[in-house]
Amino acid sequence: FGRDHRLREVRALLESARPTPISLGSDGGGGGGGATGGGQGGDGDPEAVTAQQARLWSLAPRTSALAVGRGAFTLGTSRARPTESLRVPTLTLAGCLPAQRGATVKLDLAAASPSTDFTAWPEFHNGAAAGLALAARTKGELTRAWIVFNRPREPSHAHAGVLMALGLTGHLRKLTNTDLYRYLVQEHDATTLGVLVGVAAARRGSMNPDASKMCFLHLPTRHPSAFPEVELSPTVQAAALLSVGLLYEGTAHRLMSEILLAEIGRDPGGDGAAHGREGYALAAGLALGLVTL
Repeated sequence: FGRDHRLREVRALLESARPTPISLGSDGGGGGGGATGGGQGGDGDPEAVTAQQARLWSLAPRTSALAVGRGAFTLGTSRARPTESLRVPTLTLAGCLPAQRGATVKLDLAAASPSTDFTAWPEFHNGAAAGLALAARTKGELTRAWIVFNRPREPSHAHAGVLMALGLTGHLRKLTNTDLYRYLVQEHDATTLGVLVGVAAARRGSMNPDASKMCFLHLPTRHPSAFPEVELSPTVQAAALLSVGLLYEGTAHRLMSEILLAEIGRDPGGDGAAHGREGYALAAGLALGLVTL
């Protein structure tokens, strides 16, 4: 081990920035072997275009999952440079045709469900992998100033993943309440999720009162009757429940245990309660298990 090319091969397998080579058999199927040019067709061949899109859609879940493996493979192998922003690797869902001199074929994302963004959560995991790769080897790295410096003008799923990763490694403890407020006020679900889970993971088992208030602020079912109505997605509410479990991990806190037990059988608040019930109950169960460890 160390003298062969297995690490280089793993790195190549987890590469997501280059278009994936695709080849279609002469019968128009999605085989992986070499193909003749006649089976690929040109841009004007509707059957060839349909076959190419079908092949790209079959490869899209694999490409989207590469970031999860890369996060484990590159854990703690990079360093944060104080004068440079964090570079998140590109997630490319396009393909290339070796039989046509490497011509690039883009995935038609318009064919996906109009109610969901197919690339949203893959980008979140991609950002999380980039954040997990960072390691603070000296005291001056990964400071509050560097984290704030990397905050984008517009919220994105990729940066939300970075925030969660920095929380998992304990670096979100350096942010002040004002910094966290500036993230939460953007009302971006993925960013809110990353901040909630990240802060709770960074302070897990501490029962920090400020972090606890932030979590319960995103649980409408626990708000007083006189509290103004807040519209939050079921995903954010489930993340808040899980964050409570992380924050009170191993404490056997009686009140929190009773609250989480009650939330298992309760619907999330808001308009999306119908399709968010299972995730909400799962998060409540996981949180209850963490508290009673």
